[in-house]
Amino acid sequence: SAGATSQATPPQEKPVVKPAVKHVKEPQVGKQVKKPVGKPPLVKPVEQGEHAGHDHGQEQQGLQGRYGGDVDPEAKLGIEFGSEKHDFGRTMQGEVLEHTFSMTSAGKNPLIVRQAKPTCGCTVGEMLVEGDDGKMVAYVFGDPIPPGRRIELAATLDTKNKRNKTQVRINVFTNDPVGLTQLGLSATVEPFMTATPSFVNFGDLSEDAVKSETIDVRTSKGVPILLTLNQSRPIPRPEGMEIDLVAVNPGADGKSSHWQVLVHLGPNLKEGPVGYALNLVSDADMVGAKPLPDGSVPKYYINANVSGRVLGILSCNPQYLSMGLVRPGQVVPRTVRLTSHDPNFQLDDVQVELVGYRQEEFPWKDNFSTIVRPIPGQNAVDIELRLNGLPDGSNGSFKGEMKILTGNSSKPEIKVTFSGVCRAGVGRPPVRRAGGEKGAGSSGKK
Repeated sequence: SAGATSQATPPQEKPVVKPAVKHVKEPQVGKQVKKPVGKPPLVKPVEQGEHAGHDHGQEQQGLQGRYGGDVDPEAKLGIEFGSEKHDFGRTMQGEVLEHTFSMTSAGKNPLIVRQAKPTCGCTVGEMLVEGDDGKMVAYVFGDPIPPGRRIELAATLDTKNKRNKTQVRINVFTNDPVGLTQLGLSATVEPFMTATPSFVNFGDLSEDAVKSETIDVRTSKGVPILLTLNQSRPIPRPEGMEIDLVAVNPGADGKSSHWQVLVHLGPNLKEGPVGYALNLVSDADMVGAKPLPDGSVPKYYINANVSGRVLGILSCNPQYLSMGLVRPGQVVPRTVRLTSHDPNFQLDDVQVELVGYRQEEFPWKDNFSTIVRPIPGQNAVDIELRLNGLPDGSNGSFKGEMKILTGNSSKPEIKVTFSGVCRAGVGRPPVRRAGGEKGAGSSGKK
């Protein structure tokens, strides 16, 4: 009341004016309050008298969702429980399956769909939304969808390169506080034909070896087919490899549901790795597949892979030696194994020379030594390259070649590259001074 005595307010303090709260909605009894997901809104500090009695409803808009963009607590993407996923069941490989997801703008405020992004193997068609006249029209991402309007999204699952249980997803980003809604398509894909084994490893072979392996190809439902090898592959067939396709119990037209693919290697193989991917194509049209650019219908096919290694008369493993990071004076041994795969040639006179890399000068030759040790019970030797320590003050990288003189007329020498880096102080143990203090070479803190 006027004239009442009150305690004086210090001049440095300002009276606190509470803003009007008429924009705050009281939760209804028994009704679940929907909380926005994401970062809280940035609230501007209220100074004395600022916005007093003002409606702050606009400040609540523009909440940032966890997936980017503004969210609206009153916007909602509605979809019937369980209909966010669709399973096509069992289907034949190669079919293109189609499904349309039905949704609604189920909130109090307009819904905005920012993006519908599919994963690999799925294609999303046009999104449609219910117009003012009740007809479905093309939707433009980012446009507001009034509450109550229907939404449709068509999606396809291409099973061309899929087998067994396969699943794909469609990520739908909206201004719904949830932010991300995932739709899913799944199917159990039965392959039109199978290859057993699908991977053949010939292992290690000599250059004059002859070896064959068989791949068994069968159609899943016993459908007779013609099978051919796709010769248009960009990778050429390895030298010394031959492939035969044999139909088992074929009909008069040459077709069979069971084929054998015979892969032959040798003779006259070339030293090195052997690798080849077989693309086996049938004459059966893919059911439900889209035509190729030339208008033809895709055929069912299957792949199988062949690998191996041709060792040659002699092999050396490893073919490169790393001496690592060393300090001056450090001794480092490394070993390679030289093996003869020719029973008529014995490794009984192997010599080793050290030279610079690619005929460059190698100043540290005298700091290395080599030892040849026969392996009992094997036609092989271990060759040790030993770094006996580089001189004090050495700093930098080094690289050389170990030239192995085999004594074999067809492969008289094999070169093994070696390299390393020398740094003063690397790996030195800490030096203890009087009183226990760590000295040079220590990483401890003083």
